[in-house]
Amino acid sequence: IGTIPAELVWRENFRDTTEERSRYVLRGRVNQEQRLAELRLDFPPFSADTMRGPTDAHVVYSVFHDDRSRLEAALDLSQAFLSWGPVAWSKLPGTEGAVSITLDLNAADAPTEMRFDVRAGDMAAKGQASFDPRGGGVERVRLETLRFAETNIEEAELTPLADGGWNARLAGPSFDLAPIFDNAFGGVTLRDGNG
Repeated sequence: IGTIPAELVWRENFRDTTEERSRYVLRGRVNQEQRLAELRLDFPPFSADTMRGPTDAHVVYSVFHDDRSRLEAALDLSQAFLSWGPVAWSKLPGTEGAVSITLDLNAADAPTEMRFDVRAGDMAAKGQASFDPRGGGVERVRLETLRFAETNIEEAELTPLADGGWNARLAGPSFDLAPIFDNAFGGVTLRDGNG
């Protein structure tokens, strides 16, 4: 499919009585360039900033009679390098990992909602994101779970700010800020007023 060596099953429904008009099921190994350009997974956790290397993929793309569509993807991340720079988290190739996403798109092919579940190394993240249906920009991210290293967030909501930052509301037993401060100050050790 395109440049992806894969198995494809295509089903076309010619009756209006079914919800789906077209359904494509794709199985294969996807490299980074294919994931970004051909599957359009150019957003975290799939963007080049957060994921490098091949992934085995099972992708279902459905087109509905009203021209909305849905992309469902299950990726094996075991051979990929993952990195989340702001919190100094990473997963090396050879460490088990998997992600599943469901991305809903409107008739103009702009994303409207995404649900995701990531399990990779010591990280578990599950939640959803909503997008501006006119332009696809992220309007809100809600997390049910975010666990890695010393962080254990049970609920979070993130909304983008006009200046490019994020407003975050986090709740849970622990949130390790040390990696964020280390990154923000370029590795400079912070000290209290006595030292």
